[in-house]
Amino acid sequence: MGTEYMQQSAADFLNNLDHIQAELAGFSEEIDAKSNEVAKLLTLFEQQSEAIKGNFTQYIDSRDRIGMALAANLTAKNEVIKTWKTKIEKDRKGREFMSKHEKYLVVLVFGAVKSGKSSLGNFIGGRYFRKAEFDNAYKHLPMPIFETEEEARKKGGIKADDNGEIWFEEGVTDTTGSIQYFTLSGLRWMDSPGTGAVGKEGDMRSMDEMVDEYISYADMCIFLMNSAEPGLQKDMHYMSKMSREGQEAIILLTRSDKIKTEIRDGKITRYLIPKDSRQKQEDDVYRRTLADYPNIKENQCRAISISSRLAQQGIENMDEDAYRAGNLDQLMQILGRKAAGDAARLKEKRPRRAFNSFIEEILGENSAEGNEGIDALQTSLSRIREAIADKKRALDETARSLELSCKRELKRNILAELSSWEREVHQSGGRLSAEEISQRVVNMMRQVVQQRLNETVGKIISDYEEQEIQSFAIRFNMQGLENKTETYTYEYFTLDYVEREAQGFKENLLSLFGKKYYRPVKKKHTQSQVIDMGTNREDVCDALLPQVEQEIKPIVGREIAHLRDSYFVPQESYVQSMTKILQELKAGLQKLKFAE
Repeated sequence: MGTEYMQQSAADFLNNLDHIQAELAGFSEEIDAKSNEVAKLLTLFEQQSEAIKGNFTQYIDSRDRIGMALAANLTAKNEVIKTWKTKIEKDRKGREFMSKHEKYLVVLVFGAVKSGKSSLGNFIGGRYFRKAEFDNAYKHLPMPIFETEEEARKKGGIKADDNGEIWFEEGVTDTTGSIQYFTLSGLRWMDSPGTGAVGKEGDMRSMDEMVDEYISYADMCIFLMNSAEPGLQKDMHYMSKMSREGQEAIILLTRSDKIKTEIRDGKITRYLIPKDSRQKQEDDVYRRTLADYPNIKENQCRAISISSRLAQQGIENMDEDAYRAGNLDQLMQILGRKAAGDAARLKEKRPRRAFNSFIEEILGENSAEGNEGIDALQTSLSRIREAIADKKRALDETARSLELSCKRELKRNILAELSSWEREVHQSGGRLSAEEISQRVVNMMRQVVQQRLNETVGKIISDYEEQEIQSFAIRFNMQGLENKTETYTYEYFTLDYVEREAQGFKENLLSLFGKKYYRPVKKKHTQSQVIDMGTNREDVCDALLPQVEQEIKPIVGREIAHLRDSYFVPQESYVQSMTKILQELKAGLQKLKFAE
């Protein structure tokens, strides 16, 4: 007799439940804060990416390879953001469940009809301790809160007793079709549909599916088995679902009592005592469970014989021996050790991993196909960079052919224009200065280079918009175009006769009669003649063409380089801007991950 042990049993159990509740409450707040930060980072990225897109829409919409790569990036971004929003919503629901259940030691109970699930749950919830004539820790706690998590069938469950208190309804013969639970400090005791919960008309959900889902949330699974029928029951197959680290299973052999009859004071007295076969049944069930469910480790499972009736009678009669014989104190100790031990650490580990997994999905890490999340966006940006690099290489490779085509066309054009200029000089009688010819040739070069450049680049860049080439000035070293003449100078002689004096007697005599005498005089003459030699076209051509060919190469090279470095600036700027905000997002998300 005595109540000290029962009082201490209840106090230790409830103190341990308070311990896990205090530990997990703070962790839940940390998870919530981190999840909110994730949502903020993703929202900021969406806003920034939309702003970037607005500045480069004309390039994104083009049909060129680069434009298509930009469009693919935009599509990928939209899809990824859509996926992220779905993941955020899923994470939010998960956090809501965590907030609702993961602050507690979650115990999920399985059992067939009349296996004693309701009685056991009400005992752990304190129904009998609260009615006890002795003071105990249960009486100083608020009543446990009973709730239905998910209702798949409107049968069985939670009901107010004659005192208006809410408890599991005991003695229900129909199978419960709901996940229902009560909360007691840091304990969440969840009742499930048991063996025989087959589908019925009007069911809102498959019972198996519902249990499969909730078993993953449990820290401990309790399987109730009537000790009168200790064979493994149908609901034991849920044992195979237990794979999460830290999950444990307890098999409770219920109704492990028998009635003993004695004659006391001349009267026949009947009272409950433990069954003699307890240890044998426990060993057998434990051995067969490990054999049938190899995924369960030895330290994750145990079998205990219990009697709720013995424990209740012990409390009602303040009989410590009867209370101990019920073995529910052992169950309370196991639950208490779980709550005070590493349960909080293990429960934190699961949401930590889930949160890190959520972050990794956003980052695109551990993706089987390698095309998800941030990694997918970075891959699509790489494709844009590759497309730009290919276009630049193509431009560089076309520089030589562009140079040659410009040279050929300019030579033809210059030769044709020289004929025209020659006629102009003939008609005007003037000349074309070297400066005028240089200006005309420069204009010709600008037109040819611009036309050929745009044609050539247009074949490389399908959405290419024609560009004005950079201005340049050249002064060619040559003479002006003008008519050329040669002056031909020659000499000739003429013979003139000049009167002279008479000489000698005879000439003097005759001169008296009027005769005149002459002497020949040879006279030298010089005369010049200007001959039209035509223009100096050949000289101009010989001086001009080599210089034009020499100047074309740097002009074409400069234009190709300018185009290569300037035409893709907007697209490269888009890539750089997107890469920057992706890196910022990635760094921000990685900082939020929990250290393993």
